[in-house]
Amino acid sequence: MSEAYEYDPDAQYEDDNTGSAEVAQHGRHIEIDDVPQSQSQDDLEMADPVDPQTQAAINAYIPEPAPSQPQAPSTEDQFTTAYDIIDQITALVDSSPSVFLSRTQVRVEFAELDSLLSELKEVLPVQLERASALMREAERRLENAQSQADAIVDNAQAKSVQIINDANAQARILAGQENVVNLATLQARDILRTAQEKANALTKGANDYTADSMRALDDQLVELRHSINTGLQVLQERQQMAMQDLPQLTPEDYPQL
Repeated sequence: MSEAYEYDPDAQYEDDNTGSAEVAQHGRHIEIDDVPQSQSQDDLEMADPVDPQTQAAINAYIPEPAPSQPQAPSTEDQFTTAYDIIDQITALVDSSPSVFLSRTQVRVEFAELDSLLSELKEVLPVQLERASALMREAERRLENAQSQADAIVDNAQAKSVQIINDANAQARILAGQENVVNLATLQARDILRTAQEKANALTKGANDYTADSMRALDDQLVELRHSINTGLQVLQERQQMAMQDLPQLTPEDYPQL
């Protein structure tokens, strides 16, 4: 199987008369394993129509493969917990054979134990840093939550004080208005009572005056009636006396026929 190489588009190439730079930017070695089995050799040649001269120019620009370097531990390996390594060490000790004629000592494979200890030394700072970062993040969130809670409490207290002040102000206004209404009601009642008393007094005075006038007039009428009766009686007596004083004619006084 031929070695595959993917061209880096960020690399700079100098073009020449063969056009190898353009081919190098768009061309790619194709592994035989990448081609489906159903394709024939003719299809493979059609898929990579590069002549030998162009292929030679491409190979001239392909850099030499760099020597293999030890790969850095992956993120998953870096975050392997220290407890896992300690469990592995414990399992290693438990599975190690005992020292001859000793129940408290075991024979441990030095290379394996040293490897686990080295791994623990590498992982432990990462775990400690991660734990420290988590603690700092937890403390930061706790401080933010505490700050938000304090702000909410302060805001609620300020609003409650404002509400109480507004309620007291409205109560004072309503109390003042109620006092004004009460005073106006009392004054109106006093005015009505005084007016009623004056009206009653005027009515009583008018009634008393009318009664007195009627009684006085009745008395005058009684006296006048008495005077009239007395006058009529005197006139009647005078008439009777006059009738008596008049001469009486006898039949002889009349002329004879």
